[in-house]
Amino acid sequence: DDVVFHDASVAANVEAGEGLRLISLDAPPAVAGPFERAGQFVQAKAGPDAKPSFYAISSPPGGPQPLEFLIKEAEANAWLTETSAGDLVQLSPAMGRGFNLSCEAWNAADVNQVSLFATGTGVAPIRAAVEGGALRGKVCRLYIGARSEAALGFADRFADWRKDGIEVFPVLSKPVAGWDGRTGYVQDAFQRDEERGEGFVLPARHGALLCGQKEMVAAVREVYAGLGVPEERTLLNF
Repeated sequence: DDVVFHDASVAANVEAGEGLRLISLDAPPAVAGPFERAGQFVQAKAGPDAKPSFYAISSPPGGPQPLEFLIKEAEANAWLTETSAGDLVQLSPAMGRGFNLSCEAWNAADVNQVSLFATGTGVAPIRAAVEGGALRGKVCRLYIGARSEAALGFADRFADWRKDGIEVFPVLSKPVAGWDGRTGYVQDAFQRDEERGEGFVLPARHGALLCGQKEMVAAVREVYAGLGVPEERTLLNF
């Protein structure tokens, strides 16, 4: 089907970490209306003749405008990351299935314990899930991977997430001296925690949300297979 694009106005564009921008877009109801589930995305482009890119919405569904997006600064994204308030871009309606927390696999297991895994800007839809209340009442732990502490997206919100009962474990692949948190890659930190008896996972009622590099997703699912958590309980947002 042909996707219809609508004008959206840049409300704000601020730094959100090293190499990251948090961009707020005032979008019309045709764009924001279908946004009902964390993990959904829009197609965005600079103008009618430009090629669209896909960006997950990082603000929670059902919340007030504007829609927020966590975007990595890169040549392909420069048309968006270098915008200023008042600039116009074009957005498709919110689309995609998002994280389906009422899926059959989660319902059958009555999932009450959730691990969240994000690398880079993959924390965008995870934030939407956390702040949208979809995980309320569940015991949650977040592994968030970045190169350095400065490159962690939404680090300024971790304290609030922790107040809401979510354990937040940053995992840095290239930490500076003095970092005493987890190091390496998200999947390895997860595996180490499980292997050394600091395990969080109770397989019978455990589920996961994942967003980030394919390698991370595959490796985390492999750890879960060893723990007895079936793949259909490890949800992607697309």
